[in-house]
Amino acid sequence: MTRTSNNQGILQTTGLVNQSNLNEAGVWSLGLLQMDFFYRKRQWYAGQFVRKIIPKIKLSKNAILFFTTLLNCQKKILLSVLVRNVDETFKNLKIQLPITANGEIDFDFMESFIKAIQKESIKGVDSYLAKNIATTKEVINN
Repeated sequence: MTRTSNNQGILQTTGLVNQSNLNEAGVWSLGLLQMDFFYRKRQWYAGQFVRKIIPKIKLSKNAILFFTTLLNCQKKILLSVLVRNVDETFKNLKIQLPITANGEIDFDFMESFIKAIQKESIKGVDSYLAKNIATTKEVINN
C-alpha cells in the first residue's frame, strides 16, 4: 500500500516479505499524500507515509462502508495540517455518529442506510442495462 489514491492505494501485490512489517487485515490504511482511507480486508505491507487505523470493535460489512465514508469526509481537515501533525489531528477529530434513543451507536441505522443506497444503485444499473441492451439489439437488427 502506498500513500496514493490510485488503485485504492495498491502499488503491487507480493508474497510474504517478512512477518515484522506485515499489517493485519480488518483495518483502514490512510495514505498521507491524498488523505484517503481504504479498508483492508487482507494483510498488507505499507510504504512510507501510510498509517493504519484499527477499529476497537467488530464491524459488519455495511458498517465498514459507513465508517469508510465518514473517515473520508475528514480529508479536508487532514489535508490542512502538515504530515507531522496528522496523527494528533486524527486523534482529536470528532465524528458524529447516528445514535439510538438510548445513546448507543445505531448500527441498525447504518445497516439499513447502506442497504437502501445499494438498492437504489442496483435499480439504476438495471435501468441503464435494460435501456442499453434494447438499443444494442435495435442496432444489431437493423
